[in-house]
Amino acid sequence: MFLGVVLHAALSYLTFDAVFTPAWDQSRSGAFDIACFAIHAFRMQAFFVVAGYFAALGLERRGVGEFLRARGLRIALPLAVGAVTIVPLVAAQFLIAKGHPLHPLWLVAAPAHLWFLLYLLVFSLLAAVWRATVERRALGMGGVLARVAASAWAVPVLTLPTAAINLLMPQWIIETPWAWIPSPVTLLYYGLFFSTGFALRRSGGLARAGRAWPVLLPLAALVALPALLVIGPGMTPGLVARFGHLGNVPAVLVQGVFTWSMVFGLLGVLTRVCAHPRPWVRWLADASYWVYLAHLPVVYYLQRVLGDWRVPGMSIGPAEAIVKFALILGLTVAFCLLTYAALIRPTPLERIIGGGRPRRPSALNAQGAGITSAA
Repeated sequence: MFLGVVLHAALSYLTFDAVFTPAWDQSRSGAFDIACFAIHAFRMQAFFVVAGYFAALGLERRGVGEFLRARGLRIALPLAVGAVTIVPLVAAQFLIAKGHPLHPLWLVAAPAHLWFLLYLLVFSLLAAVWRATVERRALGMGGVLARVAASAWAVPVLTLPTAAINLLMPQWIIETPWAWIPSPVTLLYYGLFFSTGFALRRSGGLARAGRAWPVLLPLAALVALPALLVIGPGMTPGLVARFGHLGNVPAVLVQGVFTWSMVFGLLGVLTRVCAHPRPWVRWLADASYWVYLAHLPVVYYLQRVLGDWRVPGMSIGPAEAIVKFALILGLTVAFCLLTYAALIRPTPLERIIGGGRPRRPSALNAQGAGITSAA
């Protein structure tokens, strides 16, 4: 969730014009290109693996009916309220930047960054149906997926279906949904990650899935990511010009390796590092859902306002881009954490978009640390 703030704050400073930002700054840096490519290729995928894991856990502990009630409270309600509050604030930044009138229909035309709640709601409903009607007659399908995910061959095996689905998208870059009607291809793509997390919980294979993290993280950072940066933006345009859409195949394969290496590598690290209570980690975990919901209007406003501002004593260039990015990131996170502490944490809203209920410090524990209430 916090990486989402980093990603969106960086969009104005990419060396190419990003689609999802209302203002492009004159100061830019290729470092933001690399960071955004990397974050986009594993962040939401890791989220949906974790979401699938906790969906299975919720169904085990609560049953189908109580699980659906809780999902409605924590996913459907924030999505509905956000659609008429946060989403119009996001859209307004685009309309103002482009000089368009603030037409009511344009303000709610797309879910903006809340698209993940729409997809998570669909996956939760499908998980409940699976649990209630299919699971006992599924001939161990979930067990097969869990065994693959927990095996030494998880990354190459899961890369194949991931790349195949990725190939159905218009480009090799993973498509970001931008409509209220879910995209079947994007549902299938993120559904694979959700299903993997769901299967890992049902089989108890989470710890085994991440045991190769000392290999996976260096593989992702030192091999797969540099290869992706070379093959993706460097070679793929030429390959597509020569072979058509099949020219995307090398990029989607390398991207799949990077994605799954990061997902399993991070799961391996965090299930070990975060295995003990850390109150400040739990507090940030509880706040992360609100931070993600509230951050984008603030980020876009600051990007628009600071677009023509020059940092005193600095010329246009990468150094100024880094300073302005840090300023936007710091102000946005500070605003979101302060509003969480003042408006969410002490109120009943904590049960919906926080960690579940207000806690005394002595009651903090590490169970679920790092997991948002949406997941």
